[in-house]
Amino acid sequence: MKHIVSKITHRKILFVGLILVLFLLMSTNILALTITETRITTNTSDQFNPVISGNKIAWEDMRNGNYDIYVYDISTSTETRITTNAAAQQQPAIDGDRVVYNDIRSGHWDIYMYDLSTSTETRITNNASTQTRPAISGDKIVWQDYRNTVTDIYMYDLSTSTETRITTNGSSQDYPAINGNKIVWQDYRNGASDIYMYDLSTSTETRITTNGSSQDYPAINSNKIVWEDWRNVARDIYMYDLATSTETRLTTNGSEQQIPAIYGDRVTYIDNRNGNWDIYMYDLSSSTETQITTDAANQSSPAIYNDRIVNVDYRNGNWDVYMSTLSAVSTGVNKNIASLLSILAISSGLLLVVYVRKKKSYALS
Repeated sequence: MKHIVSKITHRKILFVGLILVLFLLMSTNILALTITETRITTNTSDQFNPVISGNKIAWEDMRNGNYDIYVYDISTSTETRITTNAAAQQQPAIDGDRVVYNDIRSGHWDIYMYDLSTSTETRITNNASTQTRPAISGDKIVWQDYRNTVTDIYMYDLSTSTETRITTNGSSQDYPAINGNKIVWQDYRNGASDIYMYDLSTSTETRITTNGSSQDYPAINSNKIVWEDWRNVARDIYMYDLATSTETRLTTNGSEQQIPAIYGDRVTYIDNRNGNWDIYMYDLSSSTETQITTDAANQSSPAIYNDRIVNVDYRNGNWDVYMSTLSAVSTGVNKNIASLLSILAISSGLLLVVYVRKKKSYALS
């Protein structure tokens, strides 16, 4: 009799377990990533190098016969020209309400900043040499500087109005990026370019990449650094996690992947696997790669902030700024799995009833 009860109990557990799994699947939605593309600029001149922070997009624009910096506010759908000097302004970077850029009004390239909250422009560098490629995070602005013959990385702190030389090695350091207290750049002291980092909180410099090939164009967000890497002939995107001290190859397709940008767990880059340059994204949290742009024209220069990716696009015969908005949409439960589990659950229930009835008849006879 105990043997009979034990078998019945096991079948009850199986039946209840299948019902619970079915319930969980039925109550859990499967989310799919949807991409909504928006054209930001409609002027027939060329727009280049878009950047994004919050609801603001900035870029360099040729509509006035020279390069100016424009800003688009997503929340109000308004476009604003923020530089009006007749000289060229290029290579914008943005953080919150602050936009930094190169400006050649003095006869050489200087770094300027425009504060959107106060509508004021400030000259950041006054050295007679060339300063280019600014980046900004909070109160700190970094750039590459030619005052010492080779390029060095310098920083200006808006909160203290002080300028600091970050790199002192005799080789060239360029393409800086900054996030919080961490500055990264590409460095030629070992022959091929490597990625280095300087931590402002500890005043320490760290070599991030040690591979003998070239690593270029770093970007950083929080504890993650990404770059384009030449070690596999065609350029790939690699990542280094400062929290775990691990390097990871993100792209394995045999085509070229270049110009990475990162925000949170999302890494964007350009990819020519389809015969033209498209924007792709790699999600570190799910280890999945997604094609963001599908138009047959070339797309380039991606930047990302939260769920928004901006890039330039040549589909209209000139370079325009476009934005892709990412959102997760419920697709419901997988119906095939749900149907299969329903059949299994019903079958198990019927078998349980038949088994119990047979055992009862056996016990009475």
